[in-house]
Amino acid sequence: MLAECMEMCARAGDARGEALTAYALGEVSRWRGDERAALDHFTACYALLSRHSEPVWSARTREQIARSRAALGELGA
Repeated sequence: MLAECMEMCARAGDARGEALTAYALGEVSRWRGDERAALDHFTACYALLSRHSEPVWSARTREQIARSRAALGELGA
């Protein structure tokens, strides 16, 4: 359902909606125990937010990216 929502936002040109849906997908992936997918979604969210002035969501997303990287044992976490 969220993936469909993200696609709809992308087709409509709603980058903010697409980004926040990617963030929600990251949270769901983490809850399901798939930290790699969570990282992918949070990274996609951050890339979308970087085109717009979204300081609060950008900060939250950077924090989640760091958390995912730490959980995966990646450098630069």
